[in-house]
Amino acid sequence: MGMKTHEAPLGAWADRLAAAVPDPGGGAAAAVVAGIGAAVAAMADGYVDDDRTEAVRFERARAEAWSVADRDARASADLAEVFRGDAADQDADRTRRILERAAESATAVTALVVDLAPALPALANRCPEPLRPDVAVAARLLAAGARAGAVNARANARACARAGSAEGFVSGVRRREAEAIEAADALDRLAEEVTASL
Repeated sequence: MGMKTHEAPLGAWADRLAAAVPDPGGGAAAAVVAGIGAAVAAMADGYVDDDRTEAVRFERARAEAWSVADRDARASADLAEVFRGDAADQDADRTRRILERAAESATAVTALVVDLAPALPALANRCPEPLRPDVAVAARLLAAGARAGAVNARANARACARAGSAEGFVSGVRRREAEAIEAADALDRLAEEVTASL
């Protein structure tokens, strides 16, 4: 893996992302976007929550997003090996395991947002007007992370099915994709409502 997400300067991480290397890839970018959304939510909540219960929840999600980004970067590097190699020379079980790890990292991104989404409406209700734009920004970023993660989940579910993964595994990935889209829709609606109230 090229660099640890939580240790890398943002510019250096983005430079690495822009390079024609598999690590990090789009899945790691989805996790970083979701992590930034969680950070914005933590900041807004920190101003209004005296006991910081929800702020701590958002901060933990941000830290988890960095870990998810790193796991996805490793999975992306492994996937590149699979896609570069000659299909006839590849070990089918190893290929399936690599594809399943990639699917798991994609659904980890979506799960992060699905878990946080229900906390955003309460945050919007608690925030004074000057902080409400931050809630809308957090909602949009989290929704973008969820939608991006859902794209990878869809692609990985299809690849896993072709590689012979168990039907239960594939249906679980597809369920996570659907949950992510549902959460993203709810977050986008919240962002629209908050924006319209400004």
